[in-house]
Amino acid sequence: MKIFLLLFMLPGLLFAQNNLRIYQLDPLEKVLKDRTYFIDEPDTIRVAKGETATLQLVIKSKVDLQKVSIQAANAITKENSQPLKPSQMGFVGYVGLGRTVPSPGRNQLISPSGYFPDPIFTDSTFNLPAGEPQSIWITIPVPIEASQGIYRGSVKISALSSGKSIIQNRNFVMRVYPVTIAETSLWVTNWIHHTPESLSFLNNGKPVEFYTERYWELIGLIAQRIKGTGQNVVMLPVQTLVQYKIDGDKYSFDFTYLDRMVSIYQKAGVLKRMAGSHVGYRMGDWTSQFGVDVPLLENEKISMHRMPISDSRAKNYLDQFFPALMAHLKLKGLDKNYMQHVSDEPVAENIGSYKAIAAYVKKLIPGTKIIDANIGSDLIGSIDVWVPVLDQLAKEYDFYKKRQKAGDEVWFYTCLGPQGNYANRFIEQPLIMPRLLHWLNYKYGVTGYLHWGLTAWHMPYRKDLYNDVTGMFDDGNVVPGGDSYIVYPAYNKLYSSIRLEAMRDGINDYELLRQLEKKDPDLVKKIINATVFKFDHYDIDIKAFRDKRKQILERLSR
Repeated sequence: MKIFLLLFMLPGLLFAQNNLRIYQLDPLEKVLKDRTYFIDEPDTIRVAKGETATLQLVIKSKVDLQKVSIQAANAITKENSQPLKPSQMGFVGYVGLGRTVPSPGRNQLISPSGYFPDPIFTDSTFNLPAGEPQSIWITIPVPIEASQGIYRGSVKISALSSGKSIIQNRNFVMRVYPVTIAETSLWVTNWIHHTPESLSFLNNGKPVEFYTERYWELIGLIAQRIKGTGQNVVMLPVQTLVQYKIDGDKYSFDFTYLDRMVSIYQKAGVLKRMAGSHVGYRMGDWTSQFGVDVPLLENEKISMHRMPISDSRAKNYLDQFFPALMAHLKLKGLDKNYMQHVSDEPVAENIGSYKAIAAYVKKLIPGTKIIDANIGSDLIGSIDVWVPVLDQLAKEYDFYKKRQKAGDEVWFYTCLGPQGNYANRFIEQPLIMPRLLHWLNYKYGVTGYLHWGLTAWHMPYRKDLYNDVTGMFDDGNVVPGGDSYIVYPAYNKLYSSIRLEAMRDGINDYELLRQLEKKDPDLVKKIINATVFKFDHYDIDIKAFRDKRKQILERLSR
């Protein structure tokens, strides 16, 4: 009977073996759809406790495949230890770029098809044409209480072809080192857009009214998506969340909605620090002066009006709002970890109005740090947490080191720029680039990172978030692919991206480098200087990078 069953199954087994190939690739490799040649690299995955291990497999078939699916064939085990479980198993999707980066760097990737890998789809099967590669992404969180040593796992690929079933397993090996990252210390914020317009992308395009139960449900979805990614600072739209009552020139404030949003992010563990959104906004074009948004009662309806800080109505509002806010935050135990944005990216033409608003706010909330993305450096006394764009940090590095010595914090940000050879999180760049952002943090002693676009799906205007991830603002600025968002929406769900995963790993690298600095300062200096040569010059060879990480883990294990 057993022989009969084996003979019956043999044609199907041979069919699978002859037609389906599974390769293990380093997860820092971007697999373009046009790629035709692969070499299997069954390397050991190496991680510390508290990190997330990543396995990338690539499948190719000689025949068309339908309903391809993936699942864990068995637990990821080590003798006498608790098994590890994948938190994410999915297929890497491909997105289109309608516009290229205007000033590409020397390492820019070229895709003949115009499509690049980025989103990770975790909840569907797919069809695979013959000869076309498909990347599979598996993430495995390693608890801090995990046992050190070698773990072994297996992934099962299932598909149909011409009515025949194909099932093939792929084994892998990972090593957990006796090194622990209990908590990350790098300050990281990607701005979340809490507007009904942005949330509509999670709701089949239907508007989501402020503060309905559906609104809070979707905010919770975002909070859970960024859990475990290294984000620990959230900018909240404080003035929008407050409910106002106005009686003449007297204000009263209800912070119920603010408390609810804070609790959602606290529960997800991503709110180590909170930043209040901007008080001042441009009153016209880019070089226009900053004004304050003031709630006023007109025809029994409260609406916001933008006006200069010199207006007595602006001062009257701020005089009442900030003391009330800080008293409430203190009551909730949040005041020590609160920062305040004034206005975004002041330039020479409007820096005077920025300073005036900042001075007024600092008078009302002494001891609270002012944080802002800044382009100019003529802001001493106005900013406490400086966030220059990366290329400006490079040009004025000595200035920012002096600000740190004076007691200020220094972070950096990226957005539409810098371009060229600078690390950024553009889709057209090698995947090691967003990871190296946080090696830059370490090398140059910069303690935070900010980006404007976690969920800016609505900016600039677009209809399809997958077929064209670029955009263009009204002023002619191209939004490079991936700049305005790093997670992908669908109805009631959020997909991660391989760029977000790379940044998470870079944040963990930052912690390992800090640990190595205490244990072996000569080695950490050697490794960082052989990886980041200058602000815009890096060794991006993946094998060399893995060798350095192995050195770090092995040295920390002794």
